[in-house]
Amino acid sequence: MAPVSHHSLCSTPSGPTGGGLVRGVPRRRRLVSAVIVVAALALAACGDGGSSPTPTTTTSSPTTATVPGPTTSLTPEEQAAEEAKQAYRTYRQTLDRVFQRGGTNAEEEFARVATGRHLQFILGQAQALQANKWRQVGAPTVRGFSVNKVSLAEDRSASAVVRVCLDASTDDAVDKHGRSIRKPGALDHFVETITMVRRQSGVWLVQDESDTQVKTC
Repeated sequence: MAPVSHHSLCSTPSGPTGGGLVRGVPRRRRLVSAVIVVAALALAACGDGGSSPTPTTTTSSPTTATVPGPTTSLTPEEQAAEEAKQAYRTYRQTLDRVFQRGGTNAEEEFARVATGRHLQFILGQAQALQANKWRQVGAPTVRGFSVNKVSLAEDRSASAVVRVCLDASTDDAVDKHGRSIRKPGALDHFVETITMVRRQSGVWLVQDESDTQVKTC
């Protein structure tokens, strides 16, 4: 089964929708990675932000999405928003790192940045990469990022909804022979709406994600 990500995938619906790798709905969840995005190319899977673009990198070592303690100059809501932003960067870097190596050893790394059904979804995409001997090349670029909503609880847990616009023209997916599997003519930009949760321990995890393909950010 071919992996799919909202990136440059959208074209003809193929396969089951929902938590699987292939989705035929223009607005589904899971924007996984350019690899998948690209990878899903053949299958069809079909992110506006506010702050300045922040290109993702893929060379960092595995880390958990925790953030430094509160900054006195920020309100609790502003601090949570900053934490969510940093945690998102860790999440994207982790996805790219795993997909660039073809989806191997995904469980340990993904469990540090995602939870619930979304965790199971990205693990499934990593498994699909391994099965097809595909891998990601490069990484998508963040063209816009904003925190749209923050909710705080008395026990220090929290949630945040972030909106990200990703440009997948800066990544690709290749087969075992190094040939691109990107579907010709597919759009490269995606708007992600991501729900993140903060545990009482301070760890932020991605809980849900929906993606909409757009012509530009």
